[in-house]
Amino acid sequence: MKYNIVSTGDDDQAGYYYTFGGHVGNTYYFTEPSFGISYSPLREINLFFSAGRTNKVPNISAYYSVIGAGPIPGPITVQPEGDTSYDFGIRYSGPMLRASLSFFRRNFTNIFSEFYDAATGQTFEYNNGSALYQGLTFVASAPIEYGFSLFGSYNYTSAKYTKLSVGANGTAYPGEYRPYIPTYTASAGLRFKKGNLYASLDGHFVGRQYIATNKGETIGLTLPSYDTLDFTASYKYPVNYGGIKSILFSLYADNILNNNYLSYLEEETSPISYLQGQPGAPVFVGGRVRVRF
Repeated sequence: MKYNIVSTGDDDQAGYYYTFGGHVGNTYYFTEPSFGISYSPLREINLFFSAGRTNKVPNISAYYSVIGAGPIPGPITVQPEGDTSYDFGIRYSGPMLRASLSFFRRNFTNIFSEFYDAATGQTFEYNNGSALYQGLTFVASAPIEYGFSLFGSYNYTSAKYTKLSVGANGTAYPGEYRPYIPTYTASAGLRFKKGNLYASLDGHFVGRQYIATNKGETIGLTLPSYDTLDFTASYKYPVNYGGIKSILFSLYADNILNNNYLSYLEEETSPISYLQGQPGAPVFVGGRVRVRF
């Protein structure tokens, strides 16, 4: 059982964004119960179940809309988002295979959405009804030989509104998909680990996802699925001299096939309707050095 006290506030001065300045803030009190249990009928097998309740307070953009209209800020209308979650599944850990299959169910109330005002550059957070997220996750890895191993994962998520929500920023209908939640994601790759040397070749797939207007309302268009291939390698050099324990040299390359894809897309509704998006990053190679004392 957790009991949280969270205080947030916002101070803004009159200027470009606000005709009037002011201060708004609030203190939130939450009780967050949780429960978990696991059972191993065999040495290699573990069954697990957990349930709990968490809460998320509005971020600072929830306060922007109540400041500026008059000398005295208006009341705070955005409510905390609640999440009642359930997880259960099975894990297997053997000499030639490690795998887990889990199922999840998340019931959200007062779920957050955002409205972006292209004219001012401001983002406003608001509540957009209730939603249900449910699905499954599968993860597996298996050693091969000579330090190599295979790994992979798969995730399916159904994220839909459960209640009618009508507001100034649009309407959410029961059974309608939440935006920007991929239905499918997957990864697979090859890893190498021997001594202080490590390398990994990872492929990532992101399935289609519904997009929204700049007001946060889901529309019937989807962001196309895409995939990337990434590479990382590192070597840990032991020093143990002069207070330095080790130096880690790392090299990484993202999107090594230089695939073209959109990582974000939304519909602007004013002054005219049009789509705007953000392309995914092209191939990028970098490195880092980390010294451990």
